[in-house]
Amino acid sequence: FRHEMQDPIIFEAAVHHFDVLRSLSGSDAQTVFARTWNPPWGEFAGDSTGFVMIEMKNGVKCFYEGAKANASTMSGWTTEYLRAECENGTLELDKRRLRVLNSDAGEEPVSKDLPLLEQDVWMNSWLTEMFCDWLNGGPAPQSTVDDNIQCTALLFAAVESAHKNVEVDVQHFLEKHLLRIK
Repeated sequence: FRHEMQDPIIFEAAVHHFDVLRSLSGSDAQTVFARTWNPPWGEFAGDSTGFVMIEMKNGVKCFYEGAKANASTMSGWTTEYLRAECENGTLELDKRRLRVLNSDAGEEPVSKDLPLLEQDVWMNSWLTEMFCDWLNGGPAPQSTVDDNIQCTALLFAAVESAHKNVEVDVQHFLEKHLLRIK
């Protein structure tokens, strides 16, 4: 079905990374501009490659690049590459390995690897544990419907942006479409 759907790059890949970008920035999206396409060699009916620019409500800018029709996988499932440019350093997450690069003025960057939590923390079993703990009276998991609606709004606003070649105000998009549901 992935090869038959419209916009597989956004629905099958970017949606997960949008959640990561929201988490890393500590904010929901304000605007999104997306350009997507399917290269001539792509075996997908819909757009399988794209660039997405997101400005978060707190002013953080995010850039996403994704491709499903590559000759080789550079950033497959559990081997993603993320980079965050910050005031006092750069963070890189590469194949589940976190590295911090920073330097004092005029010096070469210093690289420091940071250990991450155990592998199973990243997998679905951890999410299931949090959900079951919540059902048994524990704290609400981080991934709630109220939180997920922001990612869903970003997802569909990115699709609209790609189809219309315009920047979309995500919060306005969400407000407009929530009124239709009610």
